[in-house]
Amino acid sequence: KVLVTGGIGGSTVPLSSAELYDPVANTWTTVGNMSVARAHHTATPLAGGKVLLVGGQTSNGFNGFTATAELFDPATNQFTTLASTLLRGRWHHEAVRLPSGNVVIVGGNGEESLRVEVFSTATNTFSVASGQLGIYRLYTAAAALPDGRVLISGGTNGDAVASTEIFNPANGTVVFGPNLTLSRQEHESVTLPNGKILILGGRSLNNVPARIADLFTP
Repeated sequence: KVLVTGGIGGSTVPLSSAELYDPVANTWTTVGNMSVARAHHTATPLAGGKVLLVGGQTSNGFNGFTATAELFDPATNQFTTLASTLLRGRWHHEAVRLPSGNVVIVGGNGEESLRVEVFSTATNTFSVASGQLGIYRLYTAAAALPDGRVLISGGTNGDAVASTEIFNPANGTVVFGPNLTLSRQEHESVTLPNGKILILGGRSLNNVPARIADLFTP
């Protein structure tokens, strides 16, 4: 089944509602509401079947974002708010599940978006990595490498950027990687079965659509 949470409603206000799509029956079912309204948040399936929801926009306006997180349990169709939170509210950030099962949170808005935060599935808590991003990255993309590192690509730091950074959860460090072939923001990155990462779409400098794709080889 597919879980759809929050987003922007017809009144341009973020939603707290959620629905499940059943592809076998081709039906939608309303499930329990999230604890807060969320738009431009992340929803990450965990190894045990639950879904981690992090941050997002909670009100109509650029300052209305949250640091809270919650778990959706498909066994009960209910959300549970976590006691642990991000350092500060984020939206338009990225969440990447590592081979270990933990989840890395990177990018987004605000001063704290330079920080890399890691959610531990063992303790249901967030911690801050020792290293941090070299530049602010709103509308960035991130994907897991086969060895457990995370490639963070593009985003905007005033305008679209071509640089990448690589986070290593083993020691908490972040280093710059090779540049993309063009600047990108609001793009997507996907880890392929062969371990390479496909980076495509989005907007380049001056909001020009980015029509070519990049392929990163670890």
